[in-house]
Amino acid sequence: MSDQRELTAKEQRFCCEHLIDGNGSRAAIRAGYAVKSARVTASQLLTKPNIQAELERLRKQSESDAIATHDEVCRMLTNVIRCKLAHYVRPDGSVKLEDLTSPGVQEVTIEDTPAGQRVRVKLRDPVGAAHELANMRGYHAAEKHQVSGRVRKEVRFFVRPRPPDAPAPAPVSEPEDQETRDGHQPTS
Repeated sequence: MSDQRELTAKEQRFCCEHLIDGNGSRAAIRAGYAVKSARVTASQLLTKPNIQAELERLRKQSESDAIATHDEVCRMLTNVIRCKLAHYVRPDGSVKLEDLTSPGVQEVTIEDTPAGQRVRVKLRDPVGAAHELANMRGYHAAEKHQVSGRVRKEVRFFVRPRPPDAPAPAPVSEPEDQETRDGHQPTS
């Protein structure tokens, strides 16, 4: 029952340090445990259910914090598509520098000139973002077309490379329709 208690500050630090490199001995040392017994201490700590549960919780949290969700990516691409330079310019012509952290802004350059500061803002490609968003949403999925009708002949052929010294082939004329060639309607 004692293993289900809350973690001490040192145990919590051990869990955080263990996530860095997965090495129990080094995590124990960095967490403040004795260097001589770090290996044994780490082994004991890693067998405790509350430590294992905390490590799992921290792993899941770090994964969810590190990887953008589908919705986050869609929102970011939508911001890129909707981004306009007019959003960053005040009526007096000055630039709202504090707003230039939008996903739609790719680069900001501030130059000192004799007339004052010159701000250049480069926006990301909205067409590329729209294309990527459409791909993510499945708008460009392969379309299926049904073709109906009667197939008269199936033709299979293989093309072999012509040797460099071989003469050029004679031009092929279009074959006559089978009906006109032998005077009869083709049978199925």
